[in-house]
Amino acid sequence: MRKNVLLFIGIWCGLLCCLPAYSQVEIKSFTTDLSPSLSGQEVIFTCPLTVTKTYYTSPSGVITLSPDVLYSPTEVALPGIEANNLATQNNERKLTLNGPALAYTDSNHTLRTGSKVTGLRGTLSYINGAYSLTPTVQPVFSGNERTLSPGSVGACNLKVASFNVEYYIASSLLWNPTYGAANKEEFDRQRAKLLAALKGLNADVYALCEVGQGNTSVTDLVNGLNEVTSSNNYAYVADNDYSESTYTKNVFIYNKTKVTPYLSIKTFGSGGYRLRQVAQAFDLNSNGERVIIAVNHLKAKSTGGSGNDADLGDGQGGYNALRVSQAQNVVSTLNSLTNYYGDPDVLVVGDMNSYSMEDPIKVYTNNGLVNQLKRYSPSDYSYVYSGNVGYLDHSLATANLSQQVTGARPWHINADEPSYFGYEYTTYYSADPYRCSDHDPIVTGLNLGTYSTGIKDAEADKADKLHVYGDPSQGYVTLCAGQIDRVELLAVNGQLIYSSANPTPGEYFMLPTVSLQKGFYIIRAFNGKKAQVSKLLIQ
Repeated sequence: MRKNVLLFIGIWCGLLCCLPAYSQVEIKSFTTDLSPSLSGQEVIFTCPLTVTKTYYTSPSGVITLSPDVLYSPTEVALPGIEANNLATQNNERKLTLNGPALAYTDSNHTLRTGSKVTGLRGTLSYINGAYSLTPTVQPVFSGNERTLSPGSVGACNLKVASFNVEYYIASSLLWNPTYGAANKEEFDRQRAKLLAALKGLNADVYALCEVGQGNTSVTDLVNGLNEVTSSNNYAYVADNDYSESTYTKNVFIYNKTKVTPYLSIKTFGSGGYRLRQVAQAFDLNSNGERVIIAVNHLKAKSTGGSGNDADLGDGQGGYNALRVSQAQNVVSTLNSLTNYYGDPDVLVVGDMNSYSMEDPIKVYTNNGLVNQLKRYSPSDYSYVYSGNVGYLDHSLATANLSQQVTGARPWHINADEPSYFGYEYTTYYSADPYRCSDHDPIVTGLNLGTYSTGIKDAEADKADKLHVYGDPSQGYVTLCAGQIDRVELLAVNGQLIYSSANPTPGEYFMLPTVSLQKGFYIIRAFNGKKAQVSKLLIQ
């Protein structure tokens, strides 16, 4: 079968080279020169075109080209009118490339999203409002080649990889065609590809989504990672979950030589194991600095929602209200986490199933979490859907930790690759990282202990003084004292504006400032009946 396919491709490519030359219409600009009136004519695109869709399950699938990368509307535009207008524009900026797709691939049999072609020649068609082109000269694509390892995230002493591994279920009793591998052969291929990716990431902490419930799957990943690295360095954080099922959950795997878990894992949220948030603090072995990592997997953009969770047609998809409430739950839990683990540095990562301009991400950023991907890799993405790219996977840090982040970026091993490289298929299978999942992993670099002007300076006198740290314009400030049971915020005339008990009484409290007007305020932090007082200026 494969010989027949290759023979057909060879004949097809040969015919392209033998076609006579015709006068051609030059397309210098996709948006201004392309017209339905050119249907049936020979054209040449002197402007570069970008591959924006290669999501096909066989080498004979369809390829879509556009004048440049197409962003998912709510990645760069506000939900509603702006996003819907952009969706319309995106649809108008697509060209389908006819012919067997394998003829366009490189020596690895891949054609990645983001590759470019210049001087594309062929016969143009315009049918039912869509353009397509049948090449008359073999197109040559280049750019966005595979990389063997992630790009640099700066000079860091801790590297965190967050990753949706797409249903990794190791228990043979649970293999089925719906969730993860269907049989042992598929699982072995899935395992080899995923371990190659984890080894390539070379992270100190892995925060993973969609690992099988129970401990069979995470144990298998740890054993495999130790095997492929010829070490015994890796372990997982136990969560006392031993109930095996086709449901998945969030897990932590860590390098014992780099970090040590502090206290036990915290699980919060609702909606089953797959949708629960988990958090764990890790102490850096080299200097004792601590960071809290919270990994989240918010509800997917399904069309089955109803009521408040119905698809409102604003570009955010179904179940947006549930994702918003899940994000709010993360934000409301930050005070509990910082006091339980005794540290204000929190990194929130995971598959949020929400693009950067959508409501759930705004919940995070409006409450003081700093979007590290928009800070370090603003034009990049972690997911490709229907030819549009964007971040469904995120890395956000509290203000104090943000000062210690050295970089954040995706590793494009999955989203750009055709799906026929997945473990479900055998023709072009290779035990490499490429298309081990549908999401790209996110790597975040931290240089813990480098922010010398932060909260750590308050340790010596926190019992006798209330310290206020952070930029109020970021949505909150962090209070530090010996013990904080309750906090009040007052206007200069004594009017009480805000009052809240500390959910987990301790040294820290995150005071929201997102709705405050310009001016002076008084902060009172109570330890029993005793109050410590500080001023706050909103500029």
